[in-house]
Amino acid sequence: MPNPIPPQKNSLKDFIIILVISVLAFLIAGEIDAFELLVEFAHQYEDWEIDEIFTLSVIVAISLGVFSWRRWRETKQELIYRKWVQSQLKIAKDEADIARKQAETANQTKSEFLASMSHELRTPLNGILGYAQILRRDKTLNNQQQDAIHTMQKSGEHLLTLINDILDLSKIEAHKMELNTKIFQLPEFLKDIIDMIQIKVHQGIKFEYKFCKDLPIAVEGDEVRLRQVLVNLLGNAIKFTTQGRVYFQVSCQTGKFHFKIQDTGHGIAPEQLQTIFEPFRQAGGGFVEGTGLGLPISKRFIEMMGGKIQVQSVIGEGSIFEFELQLPKVKDWQPEIIQQHNIIGFKSKQNKILIVDDKIPNRMVMISLLTPLGFILKEAENGKQGIEIANEFLPDVIIMDLVMPVMDGLDAIKHISKISELEHTTIIGASASAFDINRSECFAAGCHEFIAKPIQTDELLDKIGKNLELEWLYEESEMDISDISLEMIAPSTDIVQKLYDLVLEGDIDAISEQVVELKNLDDKYIPFAKQLQQLADEFDLDKLQTFVESYLN
Repeated sequence: MPNPIPPQKNSLKDFIIILVISVLAFLIAGEIDAFELLVEFAHQYEDWEIDEIFTLSVIVAISLGVFSWRRWRETKQELIYRKWVQSQLKIAKDEADIARKQAETANQTKSEFLASMSHELRTPLNGILGYAQILRRDKTLNNQQQDAIHTMQKSGEHLLTLINDILDLSKIEAHKMELNTKIFQLPEFLKDIIDMIQIKVHQGIKFEYKFCKDLPIAVEGDEVRLRQVLVNLLGNAIKFTTQGRVYFQVSCQTGKFHFKIQDTGHGIAPEQLQTIFEPFRQAGGGFVEGTGLGLPISKRFIEMMGGKIQVQSVIGEGSIFEFELQLPKVKDWQPEIIQQHNIIGFKSKQNKILIVDDKIPNRMVMISLLTPLGFILKEAENGKQGIEIANEFLPDVIIMDLVMPVMDGLDAIKHISKISELEHTTIIGASASAFDINRSECFAAGCHEFIAKPIQTDELLDKIGKNLELEWLYEESEMDISDISLEMIAPSTDIVQKLYDLVLEGDIDAISEQVVELKNLDDKYIPFAKQLQQLADEFDLDKLQTFVESYLN
């Protein structure tokens, strides 16, 4: 910063100022009879000559002049400096205001872009995942077809996860992300993680996992965020490992869980360890799939849950990511009994549903889902048309998209809420945007329920059934006759002993491999293998040990 006060130089002007001040001092001294006082002073002290006293007076006058001039000059400089400081403060304030407005504009632009991107990407995903859910309800499909549909659905959900990564980072940066703590089944949770990762495993690597023997049935924590962290870390391990193995371990002690993901990939350079948790950075260099947001989001989620992620990596040997979380064990917890059978209808009069959405694929998904259940349906492609049809159709439920041309869903909901004939109609707002503002605006406009796209079939049917107080009709389950007719026959003692050793080691992956071998070995072992696989899928090592021991003895 430049010096606001220019350097001062002695000049003729300065000399004249000093002389003038000195003369003024003499004149003032003359006016107050100062010289007479000096003469009297000289008479009192005879040693002092009058010339000496006069010289002293001149020196004093000049000194006073110099002092006065310097004080005046310092005061002037101080005033100049204060004015300069005030001008600099004003400039800084103006620049800060401009920067703040630019930042607000940039954030607003980013939010609008993310909202638009979310809507544009979620809309086609709604069709993909919607039809995948509908097809999975079809019992005429064979196992191979069901597996293909399951893979399609999981792939769509993976794409949805990538979209959510970007949106989650935006929410975290805006301090709008909060944890949602609830009770969940830990064994079932880990089984879902394994199933998702198994799809990504490619040729050349082996995916292994091991969980602690006394794994609790239920714990309390943020199931969604923990799943996102584990899928990100395990997905990275699979992605960056071309040969060898990926190992996932969960150990537990007094409510504290240690999660460890180890791979034999190409490793991370020491200089990259400082940057891998920065957004849009990817370890290893080169082109790899993904957004580069998995690690920074995982790190922030772990910190929000009270943990700290640690990384060890050696080039050419692989990496280890591990963290600890406090997940309190829930005692005497009974799982909620969920109806697993497909809904095929309902016991009541035929209810009418109006679907308002500008996208034909979205309306077709709803029609394909709801028509077979016995609902009477009509559709509209914008809010204005929806109001007109609702007045004539008088539906029991309106499923209203929020973003549409001509008239959007919020304005349509406000109009419908004022129609007396529709006061008992349930309005379900649907949005492809991931921001909570859409939810709050939806309820403020008059919605009774809100559902995010891609729409989950079970969630939609649950909201319809709850508001219309429907009694659902379920598809009857088919008994597996082959399992009932076949006796539970165990394999040889050597195989059972090997299974028992694997149970003690907690090696679920190896047990699953043994199940496959047993099924291929002889059909008579299928009931035994199925029971073994079911217990392995539940990660219930105690029951596994008891089951295998009963045949070992």
